[in-house]
Amino acid sequence: LIDDPSQANPYPLLVVLGHTDDATLILNLEAAGTVAIVGDDPGTEEVLRALVMETATSGLASQLAIHVDEPLADLEGAFEDFRLRATDARDDRTRIEADVAAGLADAGLDDTLQLRGDGDAADLWLPYVYVEHSLRAAPSAPWSGVVTVTRQPADAAWRLQVAADGSARLEPFGIDYLPQRLTAEHAEQLRGVLVTSLPPD
Repeated sequence: LIDDPSQANPYPLLVVLGHTDDATLILNLEAAGTVAIVGDDPGTEEVLRALVMETATSGLASQLAIHVDEPLADLEGAFEDFRLRATDARDDRTRIEADVAAGLADAGLDDTLQLRGDGDAADLWLPYVYVEHSLRAAPSAPWSGVVTVTRQPADAAWRLQVAADGSARLEPFGIDYLPQRLTAEHAEQLRGVLVTSLPPD
């Protein structure tokens, strides 16, 4: 992690997924592009909620833009608007992906991995995160400046397969782990704490 506050963090979307028998499992969402959290167990939604809250409260980036769909819209009031909000007409994912691609091309860069490797990743290059229970467009590509998290299986996505026994498996890597979960009740308690910490209007 970068200690100099004047420098952007090269990996603003590192998130903890959970734990294996002997390690903490951390995923860079930008490297995935699209992450599908799938499973029939009701706890699958708790895994998604934990991932969203982990990302939204991360200290690795100052102004992440996280857009959630209706099932998680209740989180909106717990954060400043630029940090997390329910998706609306401002938030056309395909348009933003095209805008980022054009900006990278103008800068002579292949993707945000090259940008961050060059050490010139200013905050205006922070990635956008879209939470879509059902995909509204094609999956987001790795290092495209846009990340999509979905409950819908997708061939191009990295997959968190959640089992009924509470375990999960990260594909395509075949890593078995115990995922973080956040129940609706605990999310509401955490939301109350976050609301009290918001700056005054």
